[in-house]
Order: sequence, then C-alpha cells, then structure tokens
Amino acid sequence: MSIDRRKDERKSFRMDDCTGEFIVTDNGGQVVNVLNVSDVSISGIGLQLKETNFDEGESIKLIYENDGLRISITTTIRWYSFISNDEGCRLGLQFEANQGDMNLLFFMALREHLDAFDHVNMVENV
Repeated sequence: MSIDRRKDERKSFRMDDCTGEFIVTDNGGQVVNVLNVSDVSISGIGLQLKETNFDEGESIKLIYENDGLRISITTTIRWYSFISNDEGCRLGLQFEANQGDMNLLFFMALREHLDAFDHVNMVENV
C-alpha cells in the first residue's frame, strides 16, 4: 500500500511484554490466534495471523483479553498481504465507528504496550 490512508497516528506495539491475548473470530465463528500486533491507532490495528483465509472488506471480531478484562470490537479488513504458508498473513483492520466508546476502551487497554505511552510511575505527593 503506497499511500497511508489511516486517519489517526499509528503507534508501535511491544508484543513481547504483553501478557494479554488477541483473538480474531470470522463470520463463520472460526477462532484465530494473533501472532503479532503492529501499527495501533484509535481507529485501527495491524495484525499477523497464521491462517490466511481472509478477504479485503470482510468484517471480523477482534477480542483482547487480559486479567479478567475482555474487549470485543467489530473491524473491517482494509488490506491483506500473504506472507508465506509458515508465517501466514498480515491484515490492516479498521475499527467500526458505530461502537461507541469500545474503540477508545480497546486502545486504552493497550496503551502500556505502545511506544508513545511508556509506563511512568506516578509518585503521590504526601
């Protein structure tokens, strides 16, 4: 994709220190585990999946679970790129706009793993 069409700034995601789990479910109910996450924004996300049976324009659910928190949002596949049979594919997902605050909640749940939101300990003034 030569032109960056995303409307919101993308943030790098630190997958190696994330203890949560990302899951994709397609319209047929197939559950797919996410291999890697990249390019997170308030309106979308990039994923690498082992399975490769997806199409641009397809609507899928993206679920994030961590410490009893479960956030499920509806997304649309905006671009698809096959990598290999061993490494699967990469997808660019756009979050559906009609989900109220769920898109913001999803983004905020990931904030400590985004490069622009490095964890800073707050010290209480006593």
